Amino acid sequence: METFSERAFQLFTGLESYQSPYAESISNPEELVKDLTESAALKAAGISAGLSLPGGFVSLITILPELFLVYRIQGQLVKDIASLYGKETFVNRELLIYCMFKQTGIQFMERLVEDIGTKIIIRPSTLKFLENVLQKIGIQISKRLMKNSLLKWLPIVGAVLTGGLTYLDTKYVSSTAVGMFSKKIEMQNV
Repeated sequence: METFSERAFQLFTGLESYQSPYAESISNPEELVKDLTESAALKAAGISAGLSLPGGFVSLITILPELFLVYRIQGQLVKDIASLYGKETFVNRELLIYCMFKQTGIQFMERLVEDIGTKIIIRPSTLKFLENVLQKIGIQISKRLMKNSLLKWLPIVGAVLTGGLTYLDTKYVSSTAVGMFSKKIEMQNV
């Protein structure tokens, strides 16, 4: 049986192969990003709310597919935003993890990416380091799963709350990505 960190690693590896259908915007990409973000946030919230509706034991079965689908949408949003800023080539596992989980407050995040005003420095990481980060993220996700499973006992209210939280989380991921891709990015060598 695969561990959570192996599954999460596969999720991010799969996102690396996603090719955004968008190209670098000639003008300021803010309006396109706003539309993409709204669409992704509504889609993620709909999936989250819809999979939160079943009650009882069935609700426990829907938690992991919900997370997988939501994180897939958010990861693709990060890559789409990077493309609009002409920086899709910089998107790697470290950057995806940073954009998608910066709000968790995990202390390891600042070792992946350093924001120094007008530019971003991305540090390469070892597989062991990524596993440690993903384990910390797993703890955060476990806490979220606990909240979601508690909310699922109140199907309608839980679905609305879960969908709303996912909507806000997707907006935050977008904001992090825009803040990053609007700056100069440097890849630090090992």
